[in-house]
Formats: sequence, C-alpha cells, structure tokens
Amino acid sequence: MTNMLPWVLVILLLSLLCAVTTHHLWLSRGGTSLQALGASGTAGAATFGIGITLLNTLN
Repeated sequence: MTNMLPWVLVILLLSLLCAVTTHHLWLSRGGTSLQALGASGTAGAATFGIGITLLNTLN
C-alpha cells in the first residue's frame, strides 16, 4: 500500500491538470462558467477513475 501512494499523488496531479485545462479551454471558447465547471469536474473525475483502475490492474 505504501508504494502506491506516490502513484496516487501523480494521478491526482494529472487529474487536476486535466480539469484546469478543460476549464480554461471551455471558457476560452465562450462557454459559461457553470458549463466549464461541469466539464472540468467530469474530465478530472474520469482521469482519476482511469488512473486508479490502471493502477489496480497493474498491481
């Protein structure tokens, strides 16, 4: 379990990066802030879910 902690932190950081990028792109293309928040939350959650699934599969 201890050796998985760095990987979980990397997955969290990548999820955050994905969410921030999606939010910025959505706003720059004329979307409302509520739409951008929804899209970024979905993108971040999907990235986190895929990362944790891959981590569990590989371990």
